[in-house]
Amino acid sequence: MIKNLLSTIILFFFYMVVSAQSSYTIATNGSTNLFLPDTIECLLGDTIHFDLDGDHDAKEVSKSTWMANSIAPGTGFYFSSVSIGGSGKGTIVVDSVRYHYFVCTPHIGLNPPMKGVIIVNSPKIYGCTDSLATNYNSLATIDDSSCTYCTLDSTFSSDVSCDSLIWDGST
Repeated sequence: MIKNLLSTIILFFFYMVVSAQSSYTIATNGSTNLFLPDTIECLLGDTIHFDLDGDHDAKEVSKSTWMANSIAPGTGFYFSSVSIGGSGKGTIVVDSVRYHYFVCTPHIGLNPPMKGVIIVNSPKIYGCTDSLATNYNSLATIDDSSCTYCTLDSTFSSDVSCDSLIWDGST
């Protein structure tokens, strides 16, 4: 039992270190009509900064609005550059696994249209995902074939520790 508790604590610490948040910046340039980059793939908890200049903004829209190269309706964040009345800055912390579609409202009609997407994924944690295994990891999202199971070894040739089995009259 103590081994399982210690393993869980170590795995949790490892998860926290591995899943440290990242930060990304989406910028514009007054002389080009592009978001740089126009696509970001990130993980839950990551931070996305917008740095807008020129006559640019970033308006979150639905997928259908984004696909149609349109501007309405807005579904979330809106940031604009100083020249069109905003601060030129904006930040979001992604808190759900989904796509964030965004457009530049003054330049969505250009060819190519000025738009971008943020793809939010959940972190991949490798480990044993079988709750019946002795080394089950409740945080694991991908099974790595490391599961071990309590087996009855009638020859007693291996040292297997299982809380639910009685070995020679003792647990």
